[in-house]
Parts: sequence; C-alpha cells; structure tokens
Amino acid sequence: MDEEVKVPYMDEFAEYLGEVEGLAKKTIKRHVLNAGAFVYYMSTHGYEADPECKEEELPMDDALLKRGGEFIGMYFSYFLPRKAFATPESLRHSGGSVKKLYKFLAHKGIVSDEVCGEILDEIKDGMKLWVEDCDY
Repeated sequence: MDEEVKVPYMDEFAEYLGEVEGLAKKTIKRHVLNAGAFVYYMSTHGYEADPECKEEELPMDDALLKRGGEFIGMYFSYFLPRKAFATPESLRHSGGSVKKLYKFLAHKGIVSDEVCGEILDEIKDGMKLWVEDCDY
C-alpha cells in the first residue's frame, strides 16, 4: 500500500483498539496496517465487484466501507495468498483485523450492525477454506 494514501478512520481505529480493547501498540499497528490494506484493496479493486466501475478507483468513504462484504471472498481467497504472498498465519491475522475494523465501524455507527455481522460471518465461515487453500 502506498504510504501517501490516507485511509479513513485508521487514526480513530487505532485509538479505539488502545482505549476500548486495551491492545498493545505493536498489536494496534498490525491491525491498522491489515485493516487499512483491506480498505485500500476495496478502493482499487472496486471494478471486480462492480463492472460499471471500469477499473477506476472508488472513493474511500463510508459508502465503500458499507460494501465490504462484496470484497471479503476475493480478498482472502485470491488477493492475499496469490498477490500478497500471505501465509495461513497472516491470513488469520488479517481476518482478525478486518473483523475488529468492522466492529469499530459498527460501534461508531458508520456501518449497521447487520453489515458488521455479515462480514464477521463471512470471515468466520470462509477462513478455514482460505487457510487450507493458501499456498505457502
């Protein structure tokens, strides 16, 4: 991910992880990087979920975050293992980070509890298969 790109809510997400979840700074950094990478992926790969997009970047805004469920499968089953050379362990870590991001977004009222629940369920249901299919 390009370091110049400012992914929305990541500073607030980091504060939430520290204050509400009581996580250590190193753990917070890992979750922010993983979750930010997912949001960045959604904005740059929106054309895969929406053919009308024609390979243009989608704005990183609340509307994009609400569409997270459209990207979960492709991100974890294809992009991370094949393009980012993820390992089973890094897939699990990324899944946990995206789950924490969506819990934060629901807590903040940016996404509905229903959207959050769908994403958590997709990750929970898909993770075993994604890890099994992951090339080392």
